[in-house]
Amino acid sequence: MKFKIILFIIVLVLFVIFGVFLFLTFNNYKIASINNFEDCKTAGYPILETYPEQCKTPDNRTFVRIIAPKESLFNSSVTFQINESIKFPDGLSVTLLEINDSRCKQGVVCIWAGELAPVFALIYGNVGEIQQEIRLGYSTLKQLTQNNYIFSLDNVTETTATITVTNQVACRMDAKICPDGSAVGRVGPNCEFAPCPSDSSACYIGGCSSQICSDQKDIVSTCEYREEYACYKNAKCERQPNGQCGWTETAELKACLNDKK
Repeated sequence: MKFKIILFIIVLVLFVIFGVFLFLTFNNYKIASINNFEDCKTAGYPILETYPEQCKTPDNRTFVRIIAPKESLFNSSVTFQINESIKFPDGLSVTLLEINDSRCKQGVVCIWAGELAPVFALIYGNVGEIQQEIRLGYSTLKQLTQNNYIFSLDNVTETTATITVTNQVACRMDAKICPDGSAVGRVGPNCEFAPCPSDSSACYIGGCSSQICSDQKDIVSTCEYREEYACYKNAKCERQPNGQCGWTETAELKACLNDKK
């Protein structure tokens, strides 16, 4: 009986050791299989309160949540969080690196009150591929011109900074072809293509005998009938190379008009 008890204890200890081994092996495999922030978050590991968020695994690896850069237009007020990047129409990327707090602490006698001063990193656009940094101050430097951009500080807190970026550089000289064959270029402040001509570019048939092609709707004329007016029934009223509305002079139209003379 005593031998059986000892044997049972040995088997039980071996079973526990084997179970612990399996658990550790599975857990290590689980940790090793984590390759990004989402995997780490799903596994239930702690999320650090940073921006962007970070997740830390038991083997001391840290994964940062990938956030696609936001986009904004020039001359629009935009708010940044620390480490947030925003892209502008010409490719300029602006990132808020930090906000320096030099404000005088309560109970301390200071020479000046101090301020919150955001520091931004600039790259691409007119800046090029070498990163530059600028520092704005709500009391000392609310506006700064750099690389033909104007950076204006609208508001700043301990965790966010709101700025407006203006592009002073001329837009690229490329053009867009509109459905009517005309071309439009880029215009400021965001260097977007100007709108294509709207219905104002359309041509209309009018007159008492539908003999007039013009850019005005429901145009009227005296009701005197001529035989050549019948030729316009199958003709095309549209913009001509000179930009004016008129009948397109096809061979058929010319022949019809000559017959009616």
